[in-house]
Amino acid sequence: MKAFRLIVIITLLPLLTNCSLGPQSLRQGHLAYNTAIKTSSDEELLLNIVRLRYLDTVEFLAPANVSAQISFSIGLESEAELPTDIFTITPDISYSDRPTFTFSPQRGEEFATVLLNPVAIGTIAYLAGAGWDSGLLTRLMVRQLNQVHDYEGEFEQAAQLISKLQQGHQLFFGIRERSQIVTGPLPLQKVTASEVINAAKEGLWFEQLSQDGPYFLM
Repeated sequence: MKAFRLIVIITLLPLLTNCSLGPQSLRQGHLAYNTAIKTSSDEELLLNIVRLRYLDTVEFLAPANVSAQISFSIGLESEAELPTDIFTITPDISYSDRPTFTFSPQRGEEFATVLLNPVAIGTIAYLAGAGWDSGLLTRLMVRQLNQVHDYEGEFEQAAQLISKLQQGHQLFFGIRERSQIVTGPLPLQKVTASEVINAAKEGLWFEQLSQDGPYFLM
């Protein structure tokens, strides 16, 4: 029995010492922390929605930093009893995981502005183009649709119609960029290097719409 026990310990020791625990711990820890942060953030959002319902103070905590220190050690302890000739080998395996979390309270004027700013139409278009249901986006992010308000279920009917049209490939959301002429025609002598730089600072540019024609500020 002692010989069998000794052979098993000596056989398993190289396997334990040669295996790479770092990448495996990273994969498992990364996904686990990601899932935990997402779940807690969703629960925090739901909690604050309930707080708003009862006119309570909302509070958001953002995980600013997540760090984890993992250590794994393997050792053997031997003991010999003389003159009985009893030789004992005891394995020593230890594992520790010490995570550290840093949370940052989301407060102040800047955070309040982010919450109260209206959602840009481009955001809704991008989400709809990514596969989000347009009816759901309408309910969540649209307060008024032309002259349709949430009176007698009109807004809900409009949201259902939008969703139905999207599912039937009869309605598409997207963004189409187009140029708009800002100024009248300008001769080449007016388009100086300084004017080009000043226009670029404002997100504008000069463009010649026809060959040998004047320039326009777009």
